[in-house]
Amino acid sequence: VLLGCVLRYGLASRLSPVQGPKDTYSIWKKGALAALPTVLLVSFLAFPIVSSVAFQGLPYACVEFEESPGVQKRYLKADYAIDCDSAKHKHYESLAIAMITVFAVGVPILFGALLYQHRHNLNHAKAQYLAFFFADYNAEHWYWEVVECARKLALVGFALGFGQQGSLLQVFASMMLLAVFVAVLLQL
Repeated sequence: VLLGCVLRYGLASRLSPVQGPKDTYSIWKKGALAALPTVLLVSFLAFPIVSSVAFQGLPYACVEFEESPGVQKRYLKADYAIDCDSAKHKHYESLAIAMITVFAVGVPILFGALLYQHRHNLNHAKAQYLAFFFADYNAEHWYWEVVECARKLALVGFALGFGQQGSLLQVFASMMLLAVFVAVLLQL
């Protein structure tokens, strides 16, 4: 979507008479800003899924099996066909770390920065593209959707590190983490 809007405005800049580089930059910027609401919504909806998949590529998402007497092999929990000690998995592991850094951490930071920029004028027309972040909360808790993103990220990343998927240990660890978030919520 972002690419489509930027290309649309970029193509328009090539076809229309332009006065100089400043006008070209203005047209490209206009295209990026036109796509921003859609990009934010798509990234908000994809955030839990992409984060979950990225965390599944980390080393702690591997399970150790005894392949033969005295020989241990590690396989990915999400797909036992993937050997965690292979070069291919190392590549995917570095990709997972990049996705966690850029998407799982970067998206909530972007949301927070945009909300922080408009925190005093959320009802202004220029801030309405962010309304799906703050519309369900009162004005003094404009940041709460970012806290919810952190909660989702913590649950996904934290839960995968504890036991087999759906194990009692994993459920207990997730419940304890949720208790912490509830305690924080009650303090507000």
